Amino acid sequence: MPFLIMLLFVGAIGFQVSFVSRSTTWDMSIAGWVLTGVFILYTAFGLFSNRLPSQMADIIWLYGTATSFSKVVYSVLFFSVTWKALLWIISAIFGDVLIVLLSGEHINLLGRSIIFIGLFFIAEVWLMSVSCARTVKKMKRVYVSVFLLMLGIYSICLYQFFFLQHSSGIWESIARFISGVGLVFDTLSPLYVVVFIGIITVSFMTIAFTSRQVEMRESLVKEAEFWEEFQERQFGSGQIIQKPKTTWWGLQGLNGIWSFLWLELLLFKKYLFFHSIHTVMLSGVFYVVIFMYPEWFYLLFFLIVSAVMLSSYYSGIVRHSQSGTLHLFPGALWKKIIILELTNTVWLYILYCVSITFMAVGNLVYWYIYGLGIYIWFMTIRLFAFTHTNRNDIKLSLPQYYKSFFMALGLSGICLYVIHLLTADWYTLVVVVCIGSLSWCLFYRFR
Repeated sequence: MPFLIMLLFVGAIGFQVSFVSRSTTWDMSIAGWVLTGVFILYTAFGLFSNRLPSQMADIIWLYGTATSFSKVVYSVLFFSVTWKALLWIISAIFGDVLIVLLSGEHINLLGRSIIFIGLFFIAEVWLMSVSCARTVKKMKRVYVSVFLLMLGIYSICLYQFFFLQHSSGIWESIARFISGVGLVFDTLSPLYVVVFIGIITVSFMTIAFTSRQVEMRESLVKEAEFWEEFQERQFGSGQIIQKPKTTWWGLQGLNGIWSFLWLELLLFKKYLFFHSIHTVMLSGVFYVVIFMYPEWFYLLFFLIVSAVMLSSYYSGIVRHSQSGTLHLFPGALWKKIIILELTNTVWLYILYCVSITFMAVGNLVYWYIYGLGIYIWFMTIRLFAFTHTNRNDIKLSLPQYYKSFFMALGLSGICLYVIHLLTADWYTLVVVVCIGSLSWCLFYRFR
């Protein structure tokens, strides 16, 4: 945990120094579009994820305590807002000191951070209210409708304003309103003050209403029961017996080493709506980038790969290892690891191949092989981080995992860069990556 806090702290200071310090030169209309997009994303996160206590021990405590559930929700909200605000304020102070030491200029990042803290508060309150609303069916339908409406209006305005370079009638008014949101970093008009107060009011009203509903607690109990069953009953030794069994898709169960896929499919079924929306939105973004802004493709793909890499601790392999199923389920350990990693990451390579095919680059076979080499390197880093951490810390603590992860990333990156300098040929580099990764897997298999 200290390592993660330090990582967040350093990242916040870097963001303050390199980005917030230049807020006076921002294009406020673009900032308005970004803030509105982030607000819609927060709505999606609230609808598709649970921000409330969902472990069985927490639910038992909630039913046994005399504290009202609304106080519990406000406590979670207070903690979430407080640590982010403190992180932002402290990073602003250190950023001010760093800028003064380097350039002798005082930017007053601390003063500018107050605006961001206000936006954090609005976003967190809204996120908590949406997360509460998802536990009550009627409220969930209302918020899903609001989310789809906001997403549709935002997409239409974005397309007309940036791609068609013109808009008419009501769309122009909405686009002007969205662009004006960015003015909160300069001057706050009464209209947006009313809008922000309205969002906060609706959020607290939603929290107060849903926390009084019995359906909310029942929904949290069902959530806790699902994870309890997923972590214990589904992982029990009785499930490992290889007997034909009808699954929820109507076919025989996946037995042996393929048992993990059944568990992954079970999770996929639980979050089917989220995965469907995610796939559609990602496909739409890549379509627009490839055919309209191809120069942004590599940056977008790099950001997606980086996000998958940095979130590897929450991948299937770590989750199954912590629950014990990685060792309880039948099959060789290295085969189960490879199956899980392929299941969770192969979509990246497929996305890469489809994208460069539509981009009509020359010598597709070369780029397929090149991408395969990078994908194997990507897999190798994740596998090394897991195996090295698992050998030293059976609990797979987050700091130890990311120490191994960044060590593998740094050392392999240095080696690849040196090889590139010596050979001056990217094809040789890809071949070395493939051979090196294959050797590593073989050494691990016969260790």
